[in-house]
Amino acid sequence: MSRAFTPPDTMTAADIKNVADVRRAVWTGGFKGLASGLLFGFCFHSSLVPLAKVLKVDLTVKGPDLMTASSKEIGGVKGFGKALVASARPRSLNHRFLFTFFFGAMWSFVGASTAGKNSKHLMQDVYLRGSDQEMMTEYQKLNDQTRSTGRQELQNITGYQNLVKESRRN
Repeated sequence: MSRAFTPPDTMTAADIKNVADVRRAVWTGGFKGLASGLLFGFCFHSSLVPLAKVLKVDLTVKGPDLMTASSKEIGGVKGFGKALVASARPRSLNHRFLFTFFFGAMWSFVGASTAGKNSKHLMQDVYLRGSDQEMMTEYQKLNDQTRSTGRQELQNITGYQNLVKESRRN
């Protein structure tokens, strides 16, 4: 049985719900990104044929190789656009699959990553609940020390820098 169905004892019911919500958000974000990426990749590759007509690119002749061609062979920005459209092979079914699946994979990753980043605040309590150590940065520790002693040295950045230098010497 999966460990997802047997959470540790330190997790409350709200923590389990938060983990499930984050997992669901990541999966749905990934699938939304996949669907929109597949659609975009197909439409982008399909739009290369009209773009080739606008740029007056002969699709029957292979264009210059963009990796080895010099700038004189390509002929500026418009020539680069023509070479790019010609090398994408707008009428090739293999290239259409490549564009479609490439954009689907990329947007799926972006969608899942974005959904995870947007819902990571729900996981903060889950990570801290079972920890043995105090999860504080150096700044937070120094800030707690100054609050407890009543020192007002953290009002500006130079006061903080001096306090860090002082604590590192000790």
